[in-house]
Amino acid sequence: MIGATVACPFILTPALCMEDDDPNKANIISTLVFMSGIITLLQSTVGTRLPIVQGGSFSYLVPSLAILSLERWKCPSEDIMNGMSYEEKTEVWQVRMREIQGAIICAAFFETLFALTGNYFPTNIIDVQSSNSVQNSILH
Repeated sequence: MIGATVACPFILTPALCMEDDDPNKANIISTLVFMSGIITLLQSTVGTRLPIVQGGSFSYLVPSLAILSLERWKCPSEDIMNGMSYEEKTEVWQVRMREIQGAIICAAFFETLFALTGNYFPTNIIDVQSSNSVQNSILH
């Protein structure tokens, strides 16, 4: 859990145009650790009530890096970054972070909508049926 929670910001921050020595990396890591604790408490009291520890996930990295690789979100050149003040540099990566957060919120909304209405894509049903068949054949 802690490995993914700490590794995700180190993988994502260069794409966010955050410099290596930016102290806000520590803020991102501490926010992830704090939210992991909150989510663990919610999951163990209100959610499935399983004794698990929630943490960061690598599954968000690929879509996040894909979004950040778009021409619109390319990092400014090194010369431009060197000419910026600390506040301007902070705004550069915060705009990108807001874009990623909005994309995750929209995706979670649609996932929740599909789950509540019972609408699933046929490929998901096939995957679930295939995995159940494999599990049943292994167990029996």
